[in-house]
Amino acid sequence: MDALTPVRLAPCRRGLGQCLPMYPPFRAAWQMGTRPCPNRPAIHPRPGQVSWLHVPGLVPTFRLQPPDVPGHRVRVLRCSRARLPPPSPCGDSGKPDADVVDGQQRLTRLTILLSAIRDRLGSEADKALVDFAKGLTDYLYEKGNPVEETEDRFRLTLRKQDADFFRDHIQKEGQFDKLRAMNAAKLSDSQKNIRHNTGVLADRLKKLAPDTCKRLAQFIVRQCFLVVVWTPDFAPAYRTFMVLNNRGLDLAHSDILKSEIIGKIPAAEQEKYGNLWEETEESLRRGPFIDLFSHTRMIYCKAKLKGTVLDEFREYVMMQVTDPKKLVDGVLVPLAEAYSDIKEANYESASGADEINRLLKWLNRIDNSDWVPPAILFMAKNSGDSNAINQFFTDLERLAAIQMLLRAGIKERIERYGRVITSIEKSEDLYKADAPLQLTVDEKA
Repeated sequence: MDALTPVRLAPCRRGLGQCLPMYPPFRAAWQMGTRPCPNRPAIHPRPGQVSWLHVPGLVPTFRLQPPDVPGHRVRVLRCSRARLPPPSPCGDSGKPDADVVDGQQRLTRLTILLSAIRDRLGSEADKALVDFAKGLTDYLYEKGNPVEETEDRFRLTLRKQDADFFRDHIQKEGQFDKLRAMNAAKLSDSQKNIRHNTGVLADRLKKLAPDTCKRLAQFIVRQCFLVVVWTPDFAPAYRTFMVLNNRGLDLAHSDILKSEIIGKIPAAEQEKYGNLWEETEESLRRGPFIDLFSHTRMIYCKAKLKGTVLDEFREYVMMQVTDPKKLVDGVLVPLAEAYSDIKEANYESASGADEINRLLKWLNRIDNSDWVPPAILFMAKNSGDSNAINQFFTDLERLAAIQMLLRAGIKERIERYGRVITSIEKSEDLYKADAPLQLTVDEKA
């Protein structure tokens, strides 16, 4: 049987996929048909989100499982869910790209590892090792042919924000020194992780003998299996992702909600909203973006968390805002923009911005974040009215500071801010004496 011929296994149930083809060599990740086939991310993956702690195990694992052990074959490297046409996805279907829904992280890390091995062996004096290193380029990208007037075709393409960075510094040859010299402060979070992971792997490979590095590359290409579950469109692919994804980097609730929300949007607009989601996350940064869902839950629930953020976001937010496009456009994006201004204390206005940002800096020093949901909601509703924002945050900063000084309990704080949120939603007078934003007689005493 040809090495690239998929072995058909039992059909998937409930329409989640037509088959489970197993491609024996890992090169099937790049070649799943008669021609090399590039893979690109769908709207779901989290490329570059893996910290260095998840990476070093790729190298020492090889030392425990050398490829020259008689009869040894790695069982399954990764179960990668992708939207693929039936078994000849790059040949007969007319669609050369495979949209990877899950598995992007491992494909990305293995691409970085192959590139790092290429860089390690490319500097050796032994011409055979240098030629071997050059041969690894075929698994990173297919070089264009001037005779056929074809361009370079990269085997793996990350999301739009990181695609050029990954191609120029990882997949192309001789770019590691340039990557190491880059100012990390000017890179996005995902690009910082790519740069740092590359450095970690390169340092580990320097400690291995050249022949060991060569065998590691051969092990990846020859003896790592890739199982591909293909589905005809994204909707069943997302269901598959939700059911089967239990490995790799732990999913944040924002990742799971993304698959649920974007998966409900018509296919023609999923890429648009997927890009909008990623741009919003990139702008806010991943940590605060994850926190945003907790704050949004509080805005809609107005009560202390009793279960998980994921469950209560579904119950209180998604049940009230049933249109997924409205949930992204009308809720998450404006709240994220407001949260960014608050978190970074970088509100901009023709007048009064300095005083507002001074108040935001003081608020950010409060020892709890319970004040954040009403702050986000008011900022989102009144972003163009600097006078209203100044007045609101003056009183909110006073309330938050008094509660911190009086050591108010979390239950008391949550109940109070829940009433502030209700007043904002109902457009009530926030500045009358008995408004929840104002201090009580006991608090003033």
